[in-house]
Amino acid sequence: MTHTLRTLPSLRRFALAAAVCSGLLLLLAGVRAADAPASKAAAAAATKGTVLVTGANRGIGLELAKQFRASGYEVIGTARTPAEATELRATGARVVALDVTDAKSVAALAENLKGTAIDILINNAGIFPRTETMGSIATITFGEIEKTLETNTIGPMRVTQALLPNLRAGKRKLIVSIS
Repeated sequence: MTHTLRTLPSLRRFALAAAVCSGLLLLLAGVRAADAPASKAAAAAATKGTVLVTGANRGIGLELAKQFRASGYEVIGTARTPAEATELRATGARVVALDVTDAKSVAALAENLKGTAIDILINNAGIFPRTETMGSIATITFGEIEKTLETNTIGPMRVTQALLPNLRAGKRKLIVSIS
């Protein structure tokens, strides 16, 4: 029984990762299949719309930015520290500052993008505390839980609300939240 209890968190993480990857594959398959241009030159000439990806400077967000750019979309990628987002910038994405936990940062993003239509908003920015205390209800701190909820739950709501005018101006009006 003890062995099973120790492996459950690993299985849950695996199942969660598999679910997220499956959803992303479906999203990217739709991106790839929709009006695929015959050449890279055609892809550059025919923009399919604008995608904003939060937390695009690494991991899943960076890969999404790469895939959308390769599929002919204009990409706006956010990073807490844009100067350090060199790999994101190399994709051709527009890199803008954003900390989803900071209301002033979100307001600055909305002001910066005023008048810019956004077809797809991907709320990808998130954290997963990887500390020893996260493994047990007896040792977890409420500060860790609050920071995680602020980033992963309230942050996407804050960004979505701030960018509603941009989404309403877009053609697809699609919001994707990765959790």
